Amino acid sequence: MSPDIIPHHVGIIGTGRIARLHAATLREIENAHLVGVFDKDATCARQFAKEHHCRSFTHVEALLEAIDAVIIAVPNCFHRDYVLRSINAERHILCEKPMAENLASAQAMFEAKPSHLIGTIGFNYRFLPIVDIIHKTLASGTLGDILAFDAAFLKDSARRRTQFNWRDGPEQHGSSGSLGDLGSHLIDMACNLFNTSIDESSLSGTLQTHVRFKENKPVCVDDYAHVVCRLACGIPFTLTTSKSASAPDLGVRITIKGTHRSLLYETQTPLHWSMTDNATGHTSTMVLPHQRHHADPAGEIFGWADSMHCQMRSWLSAITTLSPLPQSANFSDGVRVQRALQAMLNTLPQEEQYRN
Repeated sequence: MSPDIIPHHVGIIGTGRIARLHAATLREIENAHLVGVFDKDATCARQFAKEHHCRSFTHVEALLEAIDAVIIAVPNCFHRDYVLRSINAERHILCEKPMAENLASAQAMFEAKPSHLIGTIGFNYRFLPIVDIIHKTLASGTLGDILAFDAAFLKDSARRRTQFNWRDGPEQHGSSGSLGDLGSHLIDMACNLFNTSIDESSLSGTLQTHVRFKENKPVCVDDYAHVVCRLACGIPFTLTTSKSASAPDLGVRITIKGTHRSLLYETQTPLHWSMTDNATGHTSTMVLPHQRHHADPAGEIFGWADSMHCQMRSWLSAITTLSPLPQSANFSDGVRVQRALQAMLNTLPQEEQYRN
């Protein structure tokens, strides 16, 4: 590390998969130092600290006293408690998505955070290379007036992971199913790309649970969601998520239809995106101008690891300058997604036993 760089002292609350990926990301960022970790399970905290060469803390307040910024990577229903504790300790926050288990908790977090603290929600997909391409394409007007935005995110994790865990239970109020876990990224993408929100009065679609039991326990969240609605700016928006899909359909697919041209991106062909001229039917395929710097973890889409690094650098830069960067998702963005997510969970038809 350059002697001129003063590192940010960062702590992590939580020891699960995403916490470990955050720790790995911090190791590669010059102006960040992972001080330590807290978890309710002290054994997990000690093991995490050993693996990531940091301290384990038995009390969250002790961790907060030792750092200036904290990453909250625990189940959704605990976000509010740890965010409020972190705010009380005057610490900058990166909270994993979705922001909370329900709108009331997200709103409480937003209202509690003072303006001088940097609060970011982990919508790292904002930093995917294709999202930058879409931003620039929309700004250029190449597509014409936008007629529709369709986004799908399909995984097979509900079928692969046979153990019952926190995502499957009722404590998360539905926020940890495919709609909350995967769909929150797509909701944020739509709202961010078009600088708008979801028109909650326009919602239709369905929530389904295909993998209904794990370890003889009922799964209380969806593993498939299909939502048809409008953005507040009037653009039709179709969202599909699944954790019970199968190859070869896995991955992300984004389609934007305009009056002049349509744009398509699929992670099955991650290095290319295409644009089709509506008048001639001619499709031009372009190479995604992206040099991958970090290998993506198994099961994640192309560019995921780099997006995590970009998000972390953006957050730390905002802390340094105390001026949040526009590309990062802030607490207001988190509430916007949470409001849409809760409206979808409350509105879309689902089997009675899974209704919140």
